[in-house]
Amino acid sequence: MPHMPVLLRRLALSWIFLVVYIMCTNVMTASSALKTDADAEDKLPSSCGHGQIVSQQDHLPPTYAMLRKSHNGLRHQAEMSPKRSNVSISSDSEDSEWAPIRIAIFTPDLEDESKYCTAVGQMRPDFSGSLVRCTSSGDLLTDAKKSALINSILPQAVDMHARRLMVRPLAADTSLVVSSMPGPYCGSFTVPTAHRTAGVPNTDFVVYVAAGPTSTPKNFIAWAVTCQYYPDTATITSRPAVGAIYFNPRYLPTSAGEAQEEIDLYGGNPSRSTNRLRRAAAHELLHALGFTDGVFKARGMFAVIPSLRGKANVPVLNSSAVRAAAKVKYSISDAETFYGVELEDQGEAGTSLSHWKRRTAKDELMAPVLSLARYSSLSLAALEDMGFYKVSFEKAEPVDLGATAGGKLFTAPCLTNGTTNAPTVFCDTLSSWVRSCTADRLSIGRCAFTTYSSALPRYAQYFPDQPTLGGALSYSDYCPLIQPFSNTGCGSGSLGAMPGSVTGDSARCFDATDLLVKSTFTRTSALCAKLHCHSESRTYDILVSGANSWSSCGAGGAGVTVEPAVSSPSVFAKGGIISCPPYDDVCYANPAAFAELEVSTTTDLPNAAVAATHRTFVSGLVAVAMLLGAWVSARTV
Repeated sequence: MPHMPVLLRRLALSWIFLVVYIMCTNVMTASSALKTDADAEDKLPSSCGHGQIVSQQDHLPPTYAMLRKSHNGLRHQAEMSPKRSNVSISSDSEDSEWAPIRIAIFTPDLEDESKYCTAVGQMRPDFSGSLVRCTSSGDLLTDAKKSALINSILPQAVDMHARRLMVRPLAADTSLVVSSMPGPYCGSFTVPTAHRTAGVPNTDFVVYVAAGPTSTPKNFIAWAVTCQYYPDTATITSRPAVGAIYFNPRYLPTSAGEAQEEIDLYGGNPSRSTNRLRRAAAHELLHALGFTDGVFKARGMFAVIPSLRGKANVPVLNSSAVRAAAKVKYSISDAETFYGVELEDQGEAGTSLSHWKRRTAKDELMAPVLSLARYSSLSLAALEDMGFYKVSFEKAEPVDLGATAGGKLFTAPCLTNGTTNAPTVFCDTLSSWVRSCTADRLSIGRCAFTTYSSALPRYAQYFPDQPTLGGALSYSDYCPLIQPFSNTGCGSGSLGAMPGSVTGDSARCFDATDLLVKSTFTRTSALCAKLHCHSESRTYDILVSGANSWSSCGAGGAGVTVEPAVSSPSVFAKGGIISCPPYDDVCYANPAAFAELEVSTTTDLPNAAVAATHRTFVSGLVAVAMLLGAWVSARTV
């Protein structure tokens, strides 16, 4: 066998080539499948144009509504029927003077075609004191969009507040009379004559709504402003009485979307077209109801911390209910330093100071850019501290972000020397290949970093030797967060970009450890799996790719894991696990997870996995051919 060493060398080289070829094939496939728009969240429309309005509105003196008694016990009917929410909240004797807030929505400017765009090229008011041209089809308020706004989005947004807020109502024989509304914003809305004379009966807060083109940047969904306040009385002290909301038609859906039952039973449905708009409308309503820096300061809720995490003059809400709610939400002990919940300090006047800081509260309803937009205990606590409202804390929506972070979430930098101080909130993985679940568990993403053209502010230099490196979002103080790719959503993402995943309406993202996907010979640290949730026991099961049976996660939480290979040995190698998050993290606002289970579940591999297996098989054939060629070549030497 004089030529055996040559043969062995050639065989070894062929095997090396095989391994490298297969690895490169899988890596290149995954790379090409991922849309590298990892900063997609930062490109979403700004939900709130409040900042562009309130800075100018605040220069005007406040105006006050009037109260009018009905004569002879006869009640008049205000012009136009308002959109109301019929809600009953049980209250004990101590709260007998409080009742669910009655919000009346009026839309005369949505019924007058001279006030909104019906064709490109028209000149229409922007409700900011100017006429602007309708420049594209996005500016048009179609009948379908108008119907969705009036019949779905607005009533459901009102209902979100009516179920959670109580006020001291006006006496049964007293109506709210709208005074003259000056200024370019409030003064642009149509107020029916009857509202100025007889007044609006049976209401605690009046809102006028319009929708049309804008002379400000096109990327806002809506803006709102408080127009008038109640006069001081023995029971009502300068509470907001009248507000206005203006919507950008280009972001209005054309269908009803969420059913009220989905909202009542499950908290809503993020996959429906109106979910984001419903929450945006609720966000704007809260601004009109008083969630703004002017009220915070007037009610003694506001403070400025001279120095925090290297930043100067950090604004916070430090009122009693807000502090108490934050300590529970973030697991802050009494021994830890805590100054209050930060307010946004970036952006335009009004965006800053009138929203929670996105760094620590990005999933809250009153964050500056909406993501999950949950009506949490923080926003309810702020409303309670205003003194205008009594809130139902038991109806707070769950928000997991930062739940175990403790006081250091507020007092420590998000990263120190490139290492995160709050792993459940901020990431520190510089590798673009490592996959993780986004905070809302709706997508797989990566830790998003950006290299800026100049050095970041000193407080945001989390890498001492790289002063230009930071997170992708300035609103988060450049703290790095997990950002989704555009094609890795658990609802309908590309399976080729998500090895080991299964998609669907109920699917959510799960973190994985040492999990090997057989078909692609790759380890994944995050995957999407379908859910089936049980409301009575507050437990849930998951269905992973290729499985024909469900795996129980129980109630989920720290230390609860599932081994996918047990139910899906054809897709996953033994030993890897996925972690089961708490029940509310994956079951709240997930109505599809409560549907009846199908009689049988598919055992077919996802198309992407099949394609990957096919590629591996072809790669193997190529390698075998190369081995045969090497053997033949060696025989002829």
